Amino acid sequence: MHTNGARMDEGIAGFDFNEGGRTYTCSVGPLGSGRGEAWWWFRVAEQAGGGGGVRGASLSARERQWLPDEPANRPVVESAVQDRHRYAPFRAEATDTRGSVQARVVAYYDDLVARRSLPSNHYWRQRPRAPQPQTTAVPPR
Repeated sequence: MHTNGARMDEGIAGFDFNEGGRTYTCSVGPLGSGRGEAWWWFRVAEQAGGGGGVRGASLSARERQWLPDEPANRPVVESAVQDRHRYAPFRAEATDTRGSVQARVVAYYDDLVARRSLPSNHYWRQRPRAPQPQTTAVPPR
């Protein structure tokens, strides 16, 4: 097992970690076929319902009464929402540590989520028209 201080040249090839209700799966691989450069790739799985937990916990007591009873021997399975994309935001370096990669991956994904939440600004949307200068009519003489 590698510690947070383990370096790339000591064999970090990939790892998983949990941060902020998400599970990140990181690995090193080429960016494309025929390229020798190693990049950090990662996938993200987010716990359904904002972090999982007790079933129906966000419901009121009145709403929970309508949930079906679960058998006592039924295993509790936390469902996760998998991001369909795989990201390669930066090159793998010999000086990378698990901690440094983890911090960069979380910062990258948090920024991506923040940018996705912004209103879209489509290129085909017309720009607001500049106000036309007011012309004053000159009364005829």
